Amino acid sequence: MASLTDYETAAARQAVLRASGRDTCNIISNYVFAERDDWGAARVFRGTGRRALPSLPFRKWLIRVHDDLLTIHERVTPWAIYWPEELTTFEKLVLVLEDRRFFEHGGIDLRALTREVYKFLFCQNNGGASTIDMQFVRSATEYRERTFRRKLYEMFLAYIIQYRYSKITILRSYLGFAYFGWGIRGADNASNAIFGKDTASLDVYESAIVASLLVFPIPRIQTDSWLLRVLRRANYIESIYVRRKERFDEIARGEMA
Repeated sequence: MASLTDYETAAARQAVLRASGRDTCNIISNYVFAERDDWGAARVFRGTGRRALPSLPFRKWLIRVHDDLLTIHERVTPWAIYWPEELTTFEKLVLVLEDRRFFEHGGIDLRALTREVYKFLFCQNNGGASTIDMQFVRSATEYRERTFRRKLYEMFLAYIIQYRYSKITILRSYLGFAYFGWGIRGADNASNAIFGKDTASLDVYESAIVASLLVFPIPRIQTDSWLLRVLRRANYIESIYVRRKERFDEIARGEMA
């Protein structure tokens, strides 16, 4: 049977998390700080009462979710929504490349998911249905196994964080530590390494090149074939953006308002 000390420790830990602003999901948090009796049944300690959990494995899963949400929170850039005041050209090109319906879905792009399932069933080449939200989750948690179970869990976390962070915060937090190549993390670091300036100062073509590195990261040993793929991708992104610039500018203004 859990002692009073166990309760005090759990309560203290929860108080610290709340004070630091990292109590990401109260629903999950209520299940995490629990006691377990001699029979292995878990019960929630909430100060005002207890509620039995369905099973110990479920409690372990909730603890894992809670820990992953805290890990994601540590990767969030708090001031991201305030500066720059408008989406940069680079950020718009990333949306063109990675997630054109970023502002329209809730972390999961059902249209893209349906398309990729169809391609998989009919043995066609598939390009993936990961949203920027899902890439943010994957980069933060560093779960890399290529399994259907991992993908579902990634989608679940991507959906959960919609209730905590704005779309702008998710986008900029992801770009702040995304992998751009050998020894390079973060869009500004990649931009400075190639052009000697931050992403906010890049023109359209320069932005397209840096955005292409999300698909073709800089290898340890750069080759002509790698450079050719990057330039082709950059030309492709630039051409799409030029044709749809007004649409992306309108969406961006609506989200930043």
